[in-house]
Amino acid sequence: MRQTVSRLASTACINQLPGYIFAPKPLDKTRKYPGLIVVHGGFHGRLDWRFFDLIDYAVTKGYVVMFPEYRSSAGYGELTYKSSYGITDIGDILASAEYLVKSQPCVDGARLGIYGHSRGGMMALLAIERAPGRFKAAADIAGLTDFLAFMAYKPDFRRMETANEPYFGGKLPSENLAPYLEISPLNYVDEIQTPLFIAATTGDKTVPLNLHTGRLIDALKARNKVFEAKIYNNAPGDHLFLFGDTDERKDLFERSFAFLDKYLQPSAPRSQAVA
Repeated sequence: MRQTVSRLASTACINQLPGYIFAPKPLDKTRKYPGLIVVHGGFHGRLDWRFFDLIDYAVTKGYVVMFPEYRSSAGYGELTYKSSYGITDIGDILASAEYLVKSQPCVDGARLGIYGHSRGGMMALLAIERAPGRFKAAADIAGLTDFLAFMAYKPDFRRMETANEPYFGGKLPSENLAPYLEISPLNYVDEIQTPLFIAATTGDKTVPLNLHTGRLIDALKARNKVFEAKIYNNAPGDHLFLFGDTDERKDLFERSFAFLDKYLQPSAPRSQAVA
């Protein structure tokens, strides 16, 4: 593993932001590798041990992975911690995809994927909606799709913490509706051109299935979009079923990467070490 500091641009401003790149070792200089942007969730999440299995799985299959610490990520100082929900974060993620291709000659810019969980799933959806030609395949795991609904069932302290993000101006949806609609992926399904894998579980209390993934699936079906979905029945870990040592997690890895592989066509190198 090696850390890289990238110049990531967003719609708001330009800052130096941290990111991590993981690659097969040794790299075969005679071939190109698909790139995969892995996007964490959480209000102020960051790279931690829970993502290591996912990253290792992707690298073993022959992907070069970038894990961007987009604005709102914790542990990198005040500048990175501050963000504007649905604005600076998605701008940083799209810029990280550009950075990965430009900085890593081994990465094929025509074979980029994105894989996100929770808020990261929301960012993956927004990324393929706002930049339809950038990614060739995407995976949304238990992602938020309707931010207005999200604000309706969250406790008051979380609603106000979110409302105090700059884009919302300290106002709840009842006082300032437009920004909450603007960053809801469910409102822009028509823009999706990227093949999409979706997974969620019943019993998810953080991102309830019927409010988010279920409605996204209905919208994709109605528009004849290219996608596959897997709904688990009360998967261990609830909203965090992507993590942990369970049969459901193993199945999720196999299903999601079988889908990504179909479009991104990796060829795993013999050595499975991570650089």
